[in-house]
Amino acid sequence: MFILAEATAEAAAAVDPQAGMWALIKIACVFVGMVVLIRRGMAIGYVLVLAAVAVGFAMGVGFPAEVGGARWVFTGTWNLLVEIVRSATLIDSLRLLCLVLTITVFGVVMKHVEKLQALTDSLLALLRDRRWAMASLSSLIGLLPMPGGAMVSAPMVGDIAKDLDITREEKTAINHWMRHIWEYIDPLYPGLLMASKVFAVPVTGLMLVQSPLCVAAIIAGAVFLLRSVPHHQRRVGDEAGRRSLAPVVRAITPVLVVVAAAIIPLALSMVAKHHPGVVRFLPGGARWTDKHFTRWVTETFMLGALFAVIAALLMRNRVGRAQSLRLIRQGLTLKMAALVVGVCVLKGMLDASNTAESIAAFLKSTGLPIPVVIGSIVFVVGMLLGYTLGFVGICYPMLDAMLRLPGGELNYPLAAFTFACGFLGVMLSPVHLCLVLSREHFDAGWGGVYRKLLPPTLLVFGVACLMLLWA
Repeated sequence: MFILAEATAEAAAAVDPQAGMWALIKIACVFVGMVVLIRRGMAIGYVLVLAAVAVGFAMGVGFPAEVGGARWVFTGTWNLLVEIVRSATLIDSLRLLCLVLTITVFGVVMKHVEKLQALTDSLLALLRDRRWAMASLSSLIGLLPMPGGAMVSAPMVGDIAKDLDITREEKTAINHWMRHIWEYIDPLYPGLLMASKVFAVPVTGLMLVQSPLCVAAIIAGAVFLLRSVPHHQRRVGDEAGRRSLAPVVRAITPVLVVVAAAIIPLALSMVAKHHPGVVRFLPGGARWTDKHFTRWVTETFMLGALFAVIAALLMRNRVGRAQSLRLIRQGLTLKMAALVVGVCVLKGMLDASNTAESIAAFLKSTGLPIPVVIGSIVFVVGMLLGYTLGFVGICYPMLDAMLRLPGGELNYPLAAFTFACGFLGVMLSPVHLCLVLSREHFDAGWGGVYRKLLPPTLLVFGVACLMLLWA
């Protein structure tokens, strides 16, 4: 069922598993160095850039075998620098950088203009149920990627739950889990965009195949976390106030506009593939059947929608020019830019050295099932880093060859399983900023929090394993 794909049969035969073993050891050493630097407080973006350069040196990218001595050092170093610059300045890399930074600015602007207390009151009045009000608040805030965003929703969840007979650990688990239910499918999250870049597929394809994981996360939260609220305390009456949809609509409309911009190109591509006669009416014609063209259009649509929404938010809320510039500068962080550049350069180093194929051949030669190998690696990395972009940026370029079908196409169910394993590691990580801040806010114990998070985690993992039946 799980076939390790190579570009061609000849290339597969030429790959030496022994070389893959040494390549894996080298990358493991680089990874250990990364963990040490991150633990010492260096931003993961800067660490990833250093790691990408270290991998290039370790794999000998650009170092010629036919010369030696000082010439080998200077020629190899120059060639490596050229390859680093080339990988960082590819059109795909620059477009991804622009998209991620714009999304970060979007999150900063949304956080600044939204009236969160009005949103809390509106949800409680609309739903008349404290459980779903808590869950909705966390999940609505979770539509936007913002570091430590759980601390935005935690005070509001605590306000709703202050008179409920639930433990501090249960409040922590509800806030943490429900905030992250969308990350499997939300194109605003850089992890999904980065996966799209590494796999060279439209982000909407990943959104579609990972949607069962999102549904499973919602069900798991409802079944294992929300039911802890006592029955007699769930409902609220007229004291919740007048029902009004306006704050909710204001909160989600900007996000829905961007999501729609991501979905429209996929819809047009599917129509073009199943109804070829339609393509003559579309700009680009038959190119709509090409996945690379669809990915380019998707990212362009998203960029356009983000620019429009940011401008509309600033104008509607009458944010002054000086304040607007401050918000934009706050979103255009060097750390996030370094993170994107680091991932792009790391992928370039692995591609240039054929390392991914060598590692894939070695792991296949161990005889272990491919999902076990892949799932274990991404779970451990996700657990250690506590950051989705971390496991995507480090593991996906390395494991890309193992996630391909014999024809070179992406094995989407296996890719969804891989994301689930890595993301569940992130969700349980003791260094995940959202979990750390939520636990501190509610003054909860680690053991109790993990006992609450484990059942929903196992349910989502079970759904991810079921998806392997289609791999």
